[in-house]
Amino acid sequence: MVRESFVLSLVIMVACGKDHTLLLTTGGAWTCGWGHVSQLGHGDEADKLVLTLVTAEWFEGDTIVMVAGGMCNSEALRADGRVWTWGWSFSRCLGHNDEEDRLVPTHLGGAMAGAAEVLVRAGVSNTLAVTIDGVLWAWDSVLWAWGSGGG
Repeated sequence: MVRESFVLSLVIMVACGKDHTLLLTTGGAWTCGWGHVSQLGHGDEADKLVLTLVTAEWFEGDTIVMVAGGMCNSEALRADGRVWTWGWSFSRCLGHNDEEDRLVPTHLGGAMAGAAEVLVRAGVSNTLAVTIDGVLWAWDSVLWAWGSGGG
């Protein structure tokens, strides 16, 4: 049944995290890969060997227009400019001002409430969003060191 729904959808974009893949289609957002820190957005930490639809109700039924994958986190941008993040929140990298992991897509409110984003990106330990007004929002893990080159 999942495969039939997937086949009937047109692919809009693909994004890759460290151990997971996100696919955005006309039928919604799909993920697969290693689910060990909830970056797949299915409400658990189970691995998915095939693309599995992320439940649309977590996005409040609105259309997703962009997805991004980081090391252990994921993002989605809705058509109305609202951002949703989920996964491992080490050092607040999901942007929710806490270190609580999110098993499902969670709206990024707070200081960003009312801002209309046009771009989302996820990195090794950071999350970025750009608003329609050209304002850059960034959440970064200051505790994470990658490729520091130390001896």
